Amino acid sequence: MGHLSRCIPLIEQLLLQENTCFLAADQQHLSIAMQYFGNRIEYIQLEPYPFKFNTKGFSISTIFQESIPLWKNYNQENKTLSFLVNELNISIVISDHRYGFYSSKCINIFMTHQCQLPLSRFEFPFQWIHEFLMSKFNFIWIVDTPNNDFAGNLSRVILPNSYYIGTLSRFKESKQSKKSIDGVLLISGPKEFAKICLDHFLPDLHKFESKLIIGPKSLKPYLSEKNLAYFISNENWIEIDKHLINAKLIMGFCGYSTLMDIAVLKCASDLIPTPGQAEQEYLYKKQKRLDKSSL
Repeated sequence: MGHLSRCIPLIEQLLLQENTCFLAADQQHLSIAMQYFGNRIEYIQLEPYPFKFNTKGFSISTIFQESIPLWKNYNQENKTLSFLVNELNISIVISDHRYGFYSSKCINIFMTHQCQLPLSRFEFPFQWIHEFLMSKFNFIWIVDTPNNDFAGNLSRVILPNSYYIGTLSRFKESKQSKKSIDGVLLISGPKEFAKICLDHFLPDLHKFESKLIIGPKSLKPYLSEKNLAYFISNENWIEIDKHLINAKLIMGFCGYSTLMDIAVLKCASDLIPTPGQAEQEYLYKKQKRLDKSSL
């Protein structure tokens, strides 16, 4: 959902520039996008990526196991896009880190904050594959500042035709100084990791006088009657946005979109990395170094 979150301000800008916009995503993402755009854009349903998560985290062996369905998905979405470009007379395609979403019949933009993958020295072949797949696009849009303030080494330029476009957040800068919610536990990312996040932060939630838990409905059985009173389903993003704007502290996983949102919301944060996700582990350590240097 972080990819959708950062696409919301991008779509808003494209609409301001009087473009006709089509959003291609799976049904879950489309249902959230409809809350923001209604009938201002067109919606195209895609199949979700056939990648399976488990609570043990990510591993190279998992990627190998999923390589065949991922390769099939890559070829299928490439064929699907070629059809859509012809049928809808599309002139520009912006792919948010979907390697197969490009066509020889239009301009193709690959949007990412990971030019360099957080790999060990034994995993370097994946960086070659990553660069090869990105090179098929006309332009690379890097979601970070030219100083790599947010993604650090991950967003350093490695290919020509790469451009920093700044950070993207669906929130807008606000002069609001008074925030009414002491702590918000925001449980985002793959649902397989939701309970891990809940178990980590729940014991300390009693410290906050005003608090909220925002997450998938699947967490309800793990919440006491008292904590259920503070729980809000993460299905209605418009409602969630109002609460996050008023949060003094946001707790949760340190996904890249969450980091960008917190910077705009100007609130404190307490974030942990998703288990086994090297990107978030890198961002977590980077954030900790910044926190220490500011003391």
